[in-house]
Amino acid sequence: MLLVTPVVRGEAIAGWGDDEMRARRPAEATRLYADAYAAVPWDAEYAFRAAKAAMTSGNPDAAKAWLDRAIATDPTAVEYYLTRASLELSRTPSPDAEGVRRDYTAALTLNPNDIRVRLAYADLLTRFGMRQEAREQYRVAMEKNEQYDVTEPKRLPKAEVERIKGIIRSLE
Repeated sequence: MLLVTPVVRGEAIAGWGDDEMRARRPAEATRLYADAYAAVPWDAEYAFRAAKAAMTSGNPDAAKAWLDRAIATDPTAVEYYLTRASLELSRTPSPDAEGVRRDYTAALTLNPNDIRVRLAYADLLTRFGMRQEAREQYRVAMEKNEQYDVTEPKRLPKAEVERIKGIIRSLE
């Protein structure tokens, strides 16, 4: 009974937050998701939803704070790291490259076989001028791709593989 009450309360409040998001009132949704998280502080999803609502309402500082809480609560959720990296990339003309790198590294540590995330990271490293690191990420992506069966839908198309091989050669 002691555990059920906060969970039921948190779910109800989060539901109201969902209603506010559907009604296009993200600032109010952020507040409600914050209340849901306060009721159930071990449920990182409420913090993540507060972050997404804060992003929608145009409050990147609050969004980052909520993403930090979500990650602290559940450091195994890849999506939280990638969302925080994306937020950082959109915040300023000069994003915190080290913060973005830390988040991508954490995401790839948790899910090392995600070729698409690895390629996105390699593209970012190239953008940041980190040619050696980018080449290594592209190389690992190609290695992971080769491990997939030829019928695997996650396997990259031949044209994409050739394009990436060209990028690797250009970074040498």
